[in-house]
Amino acid sequence: MRLADPGAAALLRPGSRIDVLAAAGDPLVVDYPGPDTARRIVRDRPVITVVAEDDAAHSLGTLIVLAVTDEEAQALAGHAADRLSIAIRG
Repeated sequence: MRLADPGAAALLRPGSRIDVLAAAGDPLVVDYPGPDTARRIVRDRPVITVVAEDDAAHSLGTLIVLAVTDEEAQALAGHAADRLSIAIRG
């Protein structure tokens, strides 16, 4: 998955556990439903690696590799074009 916020990605290490969230809409659209409509795509999954990339690839978002189930992989693929964010578990 690609994470939109490089600052959040910098906090991750292999073994970190995260939830992945997708915003429900585009905040630049007039009928945007608001920030409280994010949907949890993946819950409490381990980070395998955070891939260091050059500046050109980094503009697409930081690549994070997670261990997920088949169903979670399909859900993430369905949100590949969305701006994804994370919640880091304690």
